[in-house]
This record gives sequence, C-alpha cells and structure tokens, in this order.
Amino acid sequence: MKRHAVNTLDKYFKKSSTLNTTTIFSTIESGPEDLISNQENDQTEDSGISRQEDTTSLPLPCASTSATGTGESIIPCNATFEDIGTISDAIAISTAANVSHVRHKALGGNLFTPDDKFTFPVTEFKGKKLRFQHNWLKKWTWLSYSKQKDGAFCKYCVLFPCDTVGKGTHQRPGNLVSTPFRKWKDASEVFQSHSKAQYHKFSVVAAENFSRISRGDPQDISTQLDSQRKREREENRRLLIPIIESIIFCGENEIALRGHSDSGPLTMEKPEKKDGKLRALLRFRGQTDETVRTYCKTSSRNATYISPLIQNEIIEICGNLIQKSLVNNINESPCFAILGDETLDVSGNEQFSLCVRYTSNNTSGQLVLKEDFLCFLPIVDMSAEGVSQTILELCDKLGLDMKKLVGQGYDGASTFSGHINGVHKKVQEKFPKALYVHCAAHRLNLVLKDVLSVPEVRNCFGVVGDIVNLFRNNAQAHELLKEKIKSLVPDSKKTRLLGLCETRFVERQESVTTFLELFSAIVPALQDITIS
Repeated sequence: MKRHAVNTLDKYFKKSSTLNTTTIFSTIESGPEDLISNQENDQTEDSGISRQEDTTSLPLPCASTSATGTGESIIPCNATFEDIGTISDAIAISTAANVSHVRHKALGGNLFTPDDKFTFPVTEFKGKKLRFQHNWLKKWTWLSYSKQKDGAFCKYCVLFPCDTVGKGTHQRPGNLVSTPFRKWKDASEVFQSHSKAQYHKFSVVAAENFSRISRGDPQDISTQLDSQRKREREENRRLLIPIIESIIFCGENEIALRGHSDSGPLTMEKPEKKDGKLRALLRFRGQTDETVRTYCKTSSRNATYISPLIQNEIIEICGNLIQKSLVNNINESPCFAILGDETLDVSGNEQFSLCVRYTSNNTSGQLVLKEDFLCFLPIVDMSAEGVSQTILELCDKLGLDMKKLVGQGYDGASTFSGHINGVHKKVQEKFPKALYVHCAAHRLNLVLKDVLSVPEVRNCFGVVGDIVNLFRNNAQAHELLKEKIKSLVPDSKKTRLLGLCETRFVERQESVTTFLELFSAIVPALQDITIS
C-alpha cells in the first residue's frame, strides 16, 4: 500500500524556501562573498531558530552573513539597482534593513529611465502593434518602466507597498505594484485611476517622509501623523467644495433639496427613482467636474456628506457667515435702527423678525441707505418686558454695537407702542438715543382697513373678488378673457387677473391696478359668458 505523507504541525510551521535568490539577483552587480549560499539557507531553516526582524525605517548598514547568522536573502552594500522589476522581486524577500537600503538607492536616482532614443518592445493585440510610450513617464512622474519585464510599475507603491488595497481594503495589490502592467491599450485609464487610489497616495507620502529622513531632516511619528491628517483634511475639504456650492445654488434659486430616496452613497448612474435635486445636480456636475467624480468613487457609505442632516448643517453655517458679514457692515456704519414685528408661523409658534436699517458706502463712495433682515426668533413671553429683554439679548448675541442704536420701528400694538411700559420704552431706558417711530406702512394698512367699513368700498372689493375668481378658476372663461385682451387691449402685457390678498390690504393694489387695466376686455367677456 502506498504510504501518504503525514502533515504534522511541525511541518506546517516549518519554513520552506521556494525562491531562488541567485535568479532574482542575477542582474545585481555584486561579489560572490556578499551572497548567501543555498546550503546556508537550508541549514538555517532546519535549525528552527526564531528571528525577530528589525522594523526600523531608517537606512541602516547592510548586514553580512556572519552578522545575522541566518540564511535570509541580504542585499549587498555595493549592489546597483537599475530595473524596477528587479527591485520588486528583491523587496518581496528582503529584511526591513535591506529594504531601507533598496529604497535609499532607488529614490536616489538609480532607477532605469529610458531616454528618447530607447525603443520599447512591441506587443500584438487584435492585429494592432502597441508599446509603452515615452510621454507617459513625463505625465505620471511616479511611473517606472521595467526593461527586464517589459512592463510598467509604480515606483512608490513598489518601494512602499500596502498589504491591502481597494475600497474595502480586502484586495491584494496587483498591476503596477507586484506585477508589471502590459495592457497598453488601457494604459491612460489605468494610470489615471491608480494616481487617485488611496493606497497610492499613502505610498507617495511614505516616500516623501523616507526621503526627508534620508536627507537628515527626521520628524517624529506624531509630526508625520499630523502631516498625513493635514493632507486628508485638505483632500476632504476639496471634495466638500462642490457639495457646498450646489447647496448654495439651490438656496439662492429657491430649489428644494430633498427627494424620494435621499440616502446612501452618490453614484454617477441615473437612479430609477428621483433622489432629490441636490443629488441630481451633483450627478450633472460630475459629467464635467473631476472633483465630483472622485468624490463619487471614494466616498464611504457612512460619510457621504450629503445626508439631510449635513445639508441642514451646511445651510446653517452659510446663514451664520452671512449674518456675521451683515453685523460687520452694520457696526461699521455710524448709526443704525432696529425694525421688528411678531407673527404666527405655520406651526403656530410666535416668531419675532429682526431687521436693521443702516447707512453704507457703495462702490462709488456715495452714502446709501440699506435695510437687511438678520434673523427670526421665537418668543414665549409676549409681555413688553419679555419682548424687550429678548430683543436686547439677541442684539448682544449677534454682536451689534448698541451704542450706535438711534431708532426703533414697530407696529402700533400697545405692547410695542405704549409710552409708559411699551417695548420701545424699555429699550430706550438703556439706550436713550433709540427713538421710536410708528411704522408708516402699518398706519396706512390700518387706514385702508377702516375704509372697508364703507359699504360702497366693501361691495366694490366683493364684486372684484368674485370676477377674479371666475376667470382664474374656470378654464373656458380664462381662454375667453385672453382672446378679448388680444383683440381689445393689444398693448397690455397682462394676460390674467391677479387674486386679492386676504391678509395685507396694501398688497391688493397690484390686483386692482391690473383689473382696471384690463377692464375694457373684462366687460365684453362677461357679456359673452352671460349670452352663452
């Protein structure tokens, strides 16, 4: 009976030499005394001696056979590396100290770089003759050509390789790192993609740190980590700029951000369901913006920076920046006045709106009057004491220079206008220059409201409202009115009637003006409707 080999634990943990160091280092110029014989390798492996590698990253003197007492492949001190393919094989079987020696020589300019007269070998692909191009070396400075293997490598990733790569860090490095790249028809796309890979950026940073240490400019670990974090912060901020710009664009143009499916990472592929105007805008920008495409490829699922929470946070930050800019302009003015009014919002909460009127110089140096809205503030205590305290605390929180306050403007409600305990009186006690002026628009609105008590005026607005609703809510009547306008009032730019505002009487002015302008077309239209 044929005997089967027994797999014991000793055999499982026993090291076995599968690489021929003589073949790997055949292109290295070295003396025979610097190489380790295969016999010494076998003796060391059978001895079962455990060894702890030196993991320092500083360039160390090259080890010798007698110094180590082991049979590991050691790179000789007088070795001259020229081909990146040889270096890739050498690093795979070398100790940390010897790898430092290889890195030092490779980064010192000893790599083989083909000149303009060098002719690259031709590769046949579907009847086409393809070869490595000289201009690739100029466009991608990290690229290195291996004459021995007729392939391309990334010199930084070869010298400072990452164990795992990919979006989930579960893949092993392949083309350009451990194996030569020879698929020349896809070279530009592969090289461009590699230059943006995260593991490649780590290797570039490692090479820069190694070169700095080799030049005698060492940095401690904390400084190197801070440098890496700084680069990551700068990269993340660069990727965040298009998102902020898109949110600002939507806000300025009153475009809603949300969609039916507004979560998860953003992709360049068009989704089956609409996922919001912000994501659609970023996808549209990604067609021409390389930064957005990079963001789509590299962003993780738990850090997309476009979730509704982040959107609201960015909007709030933008609002704070605008508010600070307005406050600075107001404080530069010689004086200012505050304007306030309270009202119920759609959720039933009492809101106080604060505006400021001040003077400022325009681009030509002329003094102009400006009025800007600063913020909304919820009010719980509607008494004069509570409202005045809220206004003063808000102005102090915003950083307004209250010594320049010279005026107050509110409506005529007793809470604000009371000459003994009104809001304006409470504020004026602390800032005597802040004179109170009853809002003229509120006065006009109150006068017009009293006019409605006249039966003729009330009936007139009732008739106008009914006619407007007829033409706005009936499609046939609306088309008839449009025809009458074209034939009877051809010079008018108005094509439809405007509804009457229910809350602000002053806002009805435009509606009445439009009604009077189209009156000569409204009467015939009503007559035709009556006949039909």
